[in-house]
Amino acid sequence: MLGALLPELSHTTQAVVRVAYGVLTLLTLAQALPEARRFFLSERWSGYVKSMPAVDALQNPWVMPLVMAVWCGAAVAIIFGWATPWSALINLVLCRYFFIHPGFPFCQPQMDPLYTREPFERTSICFIVQSSRF
Repeated sequence: MLGALLPELSHTTQAVVRVAYGVLTLLTLAQALPEARRFFLSERWSGYVKSMPAVDALQNPWVMPLVMAVWCGAAVAIIFGWATPWSALINLVLCRYFFIHPGFPFCQPQMDPLYTREPFERTSICFIVQSSRF
């Protein structure tokens, strides 16, 4: 009975999903590279994220290329199946920090295209994401 609730994927299917995820991650990073200064730097260096000491330590022009290289390396490792749990963890941490963390540009209400100033009509994407956290 438990087998019906938790179906098992074949190794081939798992590999296809892993490779597809790695390729999509790499393509997403490649798409973000032309605007990397805006997305991955703080406002101190013409980025979108508010400048604070903790943010400036990671989002500065000297660390950003290293972060992007590590992130792309993790995506390539996912594609080829090298140290997959560690590369997936690196990918998870970086995705969480840059895309879900409140410092991400679309989590600033003034940058959110769905943001309204009326308190009862707040439809900000960031508000929806933050309110759904556990």
